[in-house]
Amino acid sequence: MMILSGWLIAAIAIAAAERVVVHRCVGADGVPRYQDQPCRDDDDQERLELSHLPSAAAPANAAPEVAPTPPEPLQQTQPPPAPELTSWRCVVENGEVYYRHDSCPSFLVDPIGLRDRDGSSWGGMRYLRVWGTPVSQREACAEIKEGVRVGAGRDQRAQPYEKLSGRDLCR
Repeated sequence: MMILSGWLIAAIAIAAAERVVVHRCVGADGVPRYQDQPCRDDDDQERLELSHLPSAAAPANAAPEVAPTPPEPLQQTQPPPAPELTSWRCVVENGEVYYRHDSCPSFLVDPIGLRDRDGSSWGGMRYLRVWGTPVSQREACAEIKEGVRVGAGRDQRAQPYEKLSGRDLCR
């Protein structure tokens, strides 16, 4: 800090006069100090005589300085388009087709009603195989809204709460 202030004093003195005397004083602590007054008797002293430096102004006959050309603007690349969201077309082995936004199950359990020879009925279950094919969410939503196909009752539709909270994927 002291060195900087010393140089500051020297710079001011140079700017103020044609010739200036600066004293470099080194005390017992070994730190040099620059000042315009002579040093104390117990300091090592060096007397510097500085002349005024020429101004930074260009001479009148000098060629005008050419302004630097600005750097080329960086090529702004467009971010890649957002990937299209995927939904699923689910095809059941009995011919039903329905759409889901999450994956299709591997099979469906279909309750069936059977009658014995004596006329009594009993319930049973059959397992139907399901195949899933990825489709765009836009296509799935269009098919869900259309809703005129066998299997449309199994479509994944938004519940009222999902619609009200903005979570309806087919809005």
